Formats: sequence, C-alpha cells, structure tokens
Amino acid sequence: MAKDGYNADTFTQRRIGEGESVKLYKNDYALNLGFMIQPDSKGLELDKDLNPFQEQNLLFKRITGITDDLFTPIDITHVGHTGYDVVRTDYGKYNFTRQADATGETFLKYNYTAVKNGMMYALMKVTDGDNMDIYFDGVKLHRYNTSRQPYITPIGSYQAGDLVNVRCDMDEDAKKGTVQVYVYQMNENVLLEGYNRLKESVMELTRFSDTKVEGEITAQKDGCLYLSIPYEEGWTATVDGKKAEIYPLFNAMCGIDLTEGTHTVKLKYSPKGFTGGTFMFILSVAILILLYVWERKHPAKPVTETATETETTPENHPVDTETNSDNIPHFTEESFTEVPPSDNVQNIISFTEESAPKPTQINDFSEETPDTSDEGAES
Repeated sequence: MAKDGYNADTFTQRRIGEGESVKLYKNDYALNLGFMIQPDSKGLELDKDLNPFQEQNLLFKRITGITDDLFTPIDITHVGHTGYDVVRTDYGKYNFTRQADATGETFLKYNYTAVKNGMMYALMKVTDGDNMDIYFDGVKLHRYNTSRQPYITPIGSYQAGDLVNVRCDMDEDAKKGTVQVYVYQMNENVLLEGYNRLKESVMELTRFSDTKVEGEITAQKDGCLYLSIPYEEGWTATVDGKKAEIYPLFNAMCGIDLTEGTHTVKLKYSPKGFTGGTFMFILSVAILILLYVWERKHPAKPVTETATETETTPENHPVDTETNSDNIPHFTEESFTEVPPSDNVQNIISFTEESAPKPTQINDFSEETPDTSDEGAES
C-alpha cells in the first residue's frame, strides 16, 4: 500500500486497486506463513562483516539450494559530491569531511550504470544524513527517509546502460562522518527458480490467531519448516499430536524439523510466566471463596451488653453474726494424745479413736418385702 502512489518495485508487485489517497499493490511472489527449506539452513549464522545484500545472497542460497547469487553488485561510475571531500575505504564504504569554504547547497552524490535490464535496489546510511534521493536523467524520482527506512529499498526498473544517481543532501552541521551506500541489480530468473522450489511445500492454514496457528503441510523430503513468526520462548509446537522442538532460525524466526510426508502442525503461544501467574490467581480466588463459605456457615456471635454485677459490700451482703454453736464441733485438750518427738518432727498432733468423730448412723428405712406368691395356687 503506497500513500503517495509511488512504488518502484514493478517486478514483484502489481497494482490491484486505488482510492482517493492510497494505491493498493499485490506481491505475486509471496509465500505462505510456513514453507519447507533445506535442512542445513538450521545452523546458518550470518557473518557480521557482510553487507545486507551479501547476507541476502547467502540466505537465499542456503534455503533454496541454488548456487547462483540473487543480487549482483553495481560499482559506481563516478561521483558528483559538492562541498565535501570523500575517501573510499571499501566497496560501498566512504569517509567524508566538509570543506572549510563550503557554502550553499551541499550533498553527496553517487552515480551508477545499469549492467542489464531489470530491477535495481539500494541501501544508504550517512552520518547526520536522513534522506536518499533517486535521480534518473536529471529528474528526482523519489526521496526515501533513511532514518526510518535503513534497509534494502527498490529504486526502479531500468534498461542496461541507464545512469542512476543516488544522492544525500547534507546540512552545515555534518562536518565529518561515514557513508555506506550499496546498489545491486536483482537476477530475476534466479528469484523465479527459488520461488518455484519453495512453493512446492507450503503450509495451508486451518486456524490462525494471535496465539494459535494450525495448518497442514506435505514435505517432499526431510527438511526444516520455516515459519515467518518471530521466535519467542513462549511458543510451543506439536506435529501430528506429538510435542516438537521449535527453535530460532537465523536468530529471528521459528523453525521446526519435519520428515517427508503430510503433517498437521499446531503452534501455541503463552507468555513466559503466564502459567504460574494464572495458577496463583486461581488459588487466591479459591481461598477467598472458601473463606466466604466458612463465614456464612459459622457467623460470629453478636456482642451484647450484660448487666453489671452488684458490687459485694458489707451493706448488701450482711454477715450473720448469730452462729449456731451447736453445729460446730468442739475439741478439748483431752481429745489429743501427745506423741514423743522424732528426729524431724517436734510435735505431731493426732486423733485418737475415741476423739475421732463418729459417723452419723443411717436409719434403715427398708421394709420387709411382702410375699407376693399366689396363696391360692394349686399344690
């Protein structure tokens, strides 16, 4: 979708609709969410010293098994810098210094000649520069914002011998820095061959959401299923109902090993720590419910005020001064017998049998049981 209507990729994309402010394009060479790639792609590590086009060539060869390059580099024909001294350090790499007497419009300009018919692509990074203008026959075709678009960009389809200018306008604050500018042409026949190989085994989706992906795929041979899903630890996978290892491909996307044949693949995403957090939440809710039920079955007894007990005083509890002396036993000196002192006891007072109080005799109220036998019984 192009808001300004400009689309330089006329080879892989075609316009299928337009509105008042946008134009809609379709990529005729897009692949499904998942497709089979060569088995040795799993261990591919990209060299940090490669430029982005060289990385694309290496990646394309590895996943398709094709030995030809997808992109061919184009070297500069000449330069047309204004206000800057520029020194080349390697292909596509330069150092620049602003001239002391530079005034007015200043820019860096690189000119390239198409070596054959076909699409051209460019990538440009400039210190203190955020634009890349493309000129053809002295006419500016389009401006790209390189601070928001620092990646490979299609700059148009050209005929062999056409001269294309890549330019970056500079302001006076850009005193010195570095430039990376790469221009390549695509080998369209190589792209078509690779596309036809990859589309032989693609995954047909049967279910798709943010957290679940399901589909079927028929692998022509053992290999690796490439999924255009960014790899995260929360993804899990099953193949034909059995747990399968899911691993990062090229330090970016998800990959799963598949054997030859038809398979059902299911993927599910659960954020790291989500299961533990869910368990704790459910446990907390269960505890709250149990406490609520217990409180309902065992309500607390209401607290009520009781009458204050009357203080016990001589006024409200008079002491009975008239004691019945007849009910109190009396002991005399004759009631006790002196016991000779022992080593540890000086005086032991004991009761004699005569002085011990006699138990009260209990009257026998039992009556003679009458004979209830039948006097008139026959003998």
